[in-house]
Amino acid sequence: MNTRIVRTVEELFEVIPETIGFTPTDSLVIVGHNGFTSRVDVPIGPDEISDVAASFEPALKHMSDEVTVVVYGYDQTWVNENIPDMVFEILPGIRVRHMIAAPEDPAGPTRQSIVEVASSITDPVAALRLAWTSWREGNGALANIFLDRVVTLEIPPEIEVFRFALTQILSNAIHPHDTGSEALYETAMKELESFQQTTK
Repeated sequence: MNTRIVRTVEELFEVIPETIGFTPTDSLVIVGHNGFTSRVDVPIGPDEISDVAASFEPALKHMSDEVTVVVYGYDQTWVNENIPDMVFEILPGIRVRHMIAAPEDPAGPTRQSIVEVASSITDPVAALRLAWTSWREGNGALANIFLDRVVTLEIPPEIEVFRFALTQILSNAIHPHDTGSEALYETAMKELESFQQTTK
């Protein structure tokens, strides 16, 4: 995976869509200064904070001790009034260096447009392969979109194990370059390709 040094806010706005695979809308994006990035929808209601905090727990082991928070869909005043307390509960013990409102009308494909593309896929194996490939390329958010599509399709029992495995990988924020991840990816892709060929 290539490393990119981000020196300005403008460069940060450019790199976030590249990292997660789409331009966020109505989102809170947390960017670790080690490059690890995670996203959640906003606004977050008071009764949702604990669930969101729990969902971020696996990511904390990969997150650096210092992060920048970028909010899409809201102005800087809203960010200043609502985000500090929210982030304190979501990311306990992590220092937030900046809290920034992203500019309006960002360029690039939005999550909604990618969901629409994913919804047009009718082959669960193809969708699952795209999910695995997205994760391998470091786009966990994109992998989740394709995995959500897999769930809506009738998945053959023979490949259910690979859907379950990727679900666990994403929920535990396992990095594609962690020990064993490469072999797991190769096995999944080989078996899925083989299944596709035998069912043609």
